[in-house]
Amino acid sequence: MAAQGSRPQASRSPRAAELRLLDAAAEWKERGACHGRNDDAMFPDSNREQKVAAQFCQLRCEVQTECLSYALEADERWGVWGGTTERERERLRRRAQGRAE
Repeated sequence: MAAQGSRPQASRSPRAAELRLLDAAAEWKERGACHGRNDDAMFPDSNREQKVAAQFCQLRCEVQTECLSYALEADERWGVWGGTTERERERLRRRAQGRAE
């Protein structure tokens, strides 16, 4: 347990710092079609609902590329990001990993 009045220490890893910078520079989030929507809409439980949310992004979002780049860089495992489902991003990650080897 932390002492009273002290804050938990933020991670000092280079990766954590990189993600904080990436998130801070993410003004694009406010321009996303999902901005202000109920979180349940973009973090659905079923595969079918994920596909519907992904289609919404693909048809209406002007920052789809930035969003997908962020999700891949930040290793977002849940929800719909950049017009992709969790499974689609996992395939993209595996494909990119295969090229890096």
